[in-house]
Amino acid sequence: MAPTKSLLAKIKVKPVKPLDLDEILEEPEHTVYGHCAEAFTLHPVTDAERAAWAVARALQTSLPNGQPAEGWGTRVSAMKADGRLVEHNGVWYRRD
Repeated sequence: MAPTKSLLAKIKVKPVKPLDLDEILEEPEHTVYGHCAEAFTLHPVTDAERAAWAVARALQTSLPNGQPAEGWGTRVSAMKADGRLVEHNGVWYRRD
């Protein structure tokens, strides 16, 4: 049902200046975050590591919603311990 004329007369609407997203106030510096300057190569995965990782993955259980049953902290620390996750200069790499 449409509002009546008396209701529209009581509503006060102030115009709002539209937001200009194309306006650039200052030129930002060219900075890349989370990027390593040096080249880093992961060590090749051995067959023994692959076998150990397969056993570790088989022991992991997940809840119906896909979250780890043991919790993310425990799972990530296990992946760090057996070498599936490697950290270099603040960047994490996953070895598979």
